[in-house]
Amino acid sequence: MYFRFLWMLFCALAMGCGAADTSKTTEPNTAPVKTRVLLLSHASVDAAVVSNALLWAEQNTYVEWELDVASFAKGKAPAEVLAELATHQGESWFGIIGVGPLMASVPVHLQADTNQMVAVVNTAALAHDDQAVFTRRLERQFIRAYASLLGMGPSPNPRCCLFPYRTTAMLDQIGRNCCPPFEIKMRKLGKARGLEERVMPLPSQHRLLRPKSDNEK
Repeated sequence: MYFRFLWMLFCALAMGCGAADTSKTTEPNTAPVKTRVLLLSHASVDAAVVSNALLWAEQNTYVEWELDVASFAKGKAPAEVLAELATHQGESWFGIIGVGPLMASVPVHLQADTNQMVAVVNTAALAHDDQAVFTRRLERQFIRAYASLLGMGPSPNPRCCLFPYRTTAMLDQIGRNCCPPFEIKMRKLGKARGLEERVMPLPSQHRLLRPKSDNEK
């Protein structure tokens, strides 16, 4: 009888513990997910060039980018533009990349601030009379800017867009996207930072990235 009583008591306690465990609820994760890269383009930069370069960047970084018009003044120093870009940080932005003409005395092509998760591409130093050349230069810089925000370093492969260069002539010769090892690394780092990986559609299927002209409205 004594052992039977102990057995019944044990079963009752076990059932009680089970009931308590099943009543526990998991609090939903309400932390904002930063899923996109915001590109702020200065109004003086050709919208078609920026849109085409942005499309290439989306397809080769495997994350979503969004285009908007930049508010920073033309001809500012990189540090000033970076500080202004940081004021646009929102809950959905992984990072913000500005593209526009910096002050004429600044030869830098790209500058990033990983503390504030912002970068700026200097079109004044990258401009070219050939629109195709200018577009390819921006393609490389957009990917390089994103890689910088991920904390990636340079690639030793000259066919990789992360290869270090010293002149615009060298920039025009390096790869337009990442070499396979660095692409794999970029995608892993993006996932580790919570970015949703996307396989981008073909250009003909892609949404209009640039602001509509008066004829298209």
